Amino acid sequence: MMKPPKPSTLKSLDFTTALRVPKPYLRTRTYQDGLGEQIVELMADFFSIWAKHIAFPELMLPPVVHLKRWLKTVSSSAKPKLSNGAPDKAKGNKNSRLTSSVSLLVQKLESNAHWIEERRRHVDFGPSNRQGVEGFLRDVPVDDTPLGAFVEGLRRKSEEKEKMLESARESERRDRAKDKEEEEEPEFDGVDGEEEEDE
Repeated sequence: MMKPPKPSTLKSLDFTTALRVPKPYLRTRTYQDGLGEQIVELMADFFSIWAKHIAFPELMLPPVVHLKRWLKTVSSSAKPKLSNGAPDKAKGNKNSRLTSSVSLLVQKLESNAHWIEERRRHVDFGPSNRQGVEGFLRDVPVDDTPLGAFVEGLRRKSEEKEKMLESARESERRDRAKDKEEEEEPEFDGVDGEEEEDE
């Protein structure tokens, strides 16, 4: 994921059923887009579980730091010069779809952390008060948090994609069944059959 993707015309992978990725997919844009989408979805789902917790800002800090480092590394578009003065090839991943989805996740995590910090300023209990910590934002639905709204949008998008894939699979099954029925139908020529009955 650190190197630029290879162009390809391969169809997108269905990560819900794929156990192993075929070798031609590795380092292709199709694979990187699908893998990036899965990473963003899974990380967003994980953090949405903790989106209302009072310790969310501390929980999300290490992963966000790593994601920001990765974004900085893959987005390096400056062309450094070599010692002989010739420009070096730009390094990094030029897959803008992947980097934009990861940066959007980072933004949503940070906005949720700021949202929690604002509500945390108004509490009158310390970390040792277990009931206060566990009751923090208990009455607020997860969808009302910045991260919860983002995750809900991701889930809707994923469900629409799954419905589309399922309808394509169903139409393919119907076409196969129709082709199979046509192959199994015996060809009947009425003239030959009548002659055999007369004899």
